[in-house]
Amino acid sequence: MLDNLSQINWAMLNARDLPDLLRTLRSNDLNKRRKASYKLGEYFREHARALNVIADIQDVLSTDAPVLATPFLLELLAVDDIDNKLQISRLLYTVSEYYLVERLNTQARRRAEIIHNTLLNDLDLFLDLLSHTSSETRANLIYMLGHFPEAQQRIVLSLLEWMENGLVEDEESQMAVCSITFKFLGDNIQNKDRYTKYLREWINSPLTTLSTKGDVAYFLIKLHGDDIDQNTVQLLCNIMKLPLSTNILTPLWDDCVDMFLQLSEPRCLNALLDIFDAQTDLQTIFDVVISLLAIYFNADKYQGIYYYVDQIDGRWVEIISHINANPLEFPLTKSQSIILQHLVDKSLIWEVETNIFRIFGLPSTRDELAKLIIQ
Repeated sequence: MLDNLSQINWAMLNARDLPDLLRTLRSNDLNKRRKASYKLGEYFREHARALNVIADIQDVLSTDAPVLATPFLLELLAVDDIDNKLQISRLLYTVSEYYLVERLNTQARRRAEIIHNTLLNDLDLFLDLLSHTSSETRANLIYMLGHFPEAQQRIVLSLLEWMENGLVEDEESQMAVCSITFKFLGDNIQNKDRYTKYLREWINSPLTTLSTKGDVAYFLIKLHGDDIDQNTVQLLCNIMKLPLSTNILTPLWDDCVDMFLQLSEPRCLNALLDIFDAQTDLQTIFDVVISLLAIYFNADKYQGIYYYVDQIDGRWVEIISHINANPLEFPLTKSQSIILQHLVDKSLIWEVETNIFRIFGLPSTRDELAKLIIQ
């Protein structure tokens, strides 16, 4: 095991400690394994891509050390009796990300591609492990499979077969499967139908937690657009109506709004108003207000809006960076009139001195806004 480690001159690669750290991953001492995993994570720059620190990835790829270390990590992962497959899978996930980084120099790009191809050649190992490893390791491996688009057909079919055999029981794996199969499906309608079948089973299962139901509803709507059934739309609306403390694990607001925009106008508007009318938390209310105004009152760049309200010294204060909105045009559309009526009727909004309506070319008082609706 790891016999060939000593045949490489690691010191010449500025990686003198790497062989001992790799050997320590097989130690019977849990603390030693953890320390070795941590130091290897540091060496491979575990969070560099997430933090967009390209210089760190260029640095680790400045020698052949990560290229030569990758086969040994694969060798360790394949061992049945090893206790820290999760840590090893995380290290493999890290090195698999190098291939996804743009703006690498020529040598770093070449090494990233070698690592990518080495992992791709061991795809069977990752797929085989899915059925007999811990839930965290399984989810980590599934997310790593998402780094191999050239094998997407094989990966999707393997995951679908895995699902059909009833092996997707833990929610971490469920969401990993959702994410990767959705990423890879494209226009493959046959697989899309099979995939949808199991998403619907998860969403209707009494064992599925509320946050996962929200995530699954999100995937279903993204997958089917305006063809999605109303029950799924309503399920996500119901989750988004919950207090923020309960709702925190469901998709982010911008993602949800983007998703609702894939629905036809009446369905999109009804979904957002359904959420808006149920809200009693001021911050969440203004989240929906800004979404409605941005979509239906011609904001040029909704994603660029930075807006929130907060309680400072016992009073509500709003902080706005900037919003690019076009001048209001008359007559108002039916949707605009409906939105304004809901805003007028929502008394909590008017407990805050707000400039948000003025920015969109709307009156800033409740009475003036009400008059605008009947023009």
